[in-house]
Amino acid sequence: LVDAELFGNAKNYPNSGSPERLGLIGEADGSILFLDEIGELPPAMQAHLLRVLDGGGEYQRLGESKGRKSDIRMVAATNRDLDSLKHDFAARLTVRVVTPPLTDRPEDVPLLVRRILALRTKEVPTLEARFFERVGDRLEARIEPGLIDGLVRHSYTHHLRELERLVWLAVSTSKEGYLARTPEVEAELKIEVDSDENEPGKDEVQAALAQAKGSVAKAAKVLGVKNRFALYRLIKKHNIEIASDGDD
Repeated sequence: LVDAELFGNAKNYPNSGSPERLGLIGEADGSILFLDEIGELPPAMQAHLLRVLDGGGEYQRLGESKGRKSDIRMVAATNRDLDSLKHDFAARLTVRVVTPPLTDRPEDVPLLVRRILALRTKEVPTLEARFFERVGDRLEARIEPGLIDGLVRHSYTHHLRELERLVWLAVSTSKEGYLARTPEVEAELKIEVDSDENEPGKDEVQAALAQAKGSVAKAAKVLGVKNRFALYRLIKKHNIEIASDGDD
């Protein structure tokens, strides 16, 4: 099924009456193919994509003997470590952009909350009267500071989707007037108490990086920190210089 979705299939293949399908690679000819959650693609399917990436766009539809070509640029996204991908496949993803988790960019949370509210208000116009006031020529959301504080300090696991859910929970449980940190929201918040007692020191971080040969993801596992972004924070805190590694 995955092969058919990506590469397409000939008419009447694999069953009589099956319609011809171009496949995503055929449909994307001359443009960009974006594959989300590429880390969920089984290794065998990643191997099938290597021929497209290495062979000038060559691929073959299921049920056909002739080869085809598609001029595509492939863009992929994953929330997994790149170690979860086949190494030869990951090597083809030459330009990489890392989006840090919300826990590493708390300053973005208030901006995102207001953006989420603005988008929700377009979908549900009655929210404007409930939670917004007009200041000059613009609308300003009335939000309890305690709610913003809780959302900033919350430990996110699903990031933007989780923030959207918490904002919508506040919308649905707040009384008229302003968006509040209601008991329902409070019950969902996971706030860790800041402590430096168990934080790896500079020497430990440098030793772990040396052991991992500069790989931040592997060094994070050695140290037992929750993810590589937490380790990047420690690297910055201790002013440690590292060479650009292949897992960021």
